[in-house]
Amino acid sequence: MKIVDLAKHPDAIDAVRKEMCLHRMLKNPHIIKFYGSRRENTMQYMFLEYAAGGELFDRIEPDIGMPPHQAQTYFKELIAGVVSKTFVIL
Repeated sequence: MKIVDLAKHPDAIDAVRKEMCLHRMLKNPHIIKFYGSRRENTMQYMFLEYAAGGELFDRIEPDIGMPPHQAQTYFKELIAGVVSKTFVIL
């Protein structure tokens, strides 16, 4: 679950709305599944598939990066997720 306190981060309202819209459109094994959302007062909750390995961001070592072969694998999965039958970026 992703939780955003919109009172503390009012600049995130549009970004959260766009993220939820994209999640609803994208269906691909390389993209975390979006199960739904709920808003209570200033709290926005997004219900997402559990990512056992954590976020990709956590796998990148600060000031070092990651080995090229590993980066290529993630890049291929990222592109496969973005370029799907239901969503194409022009």
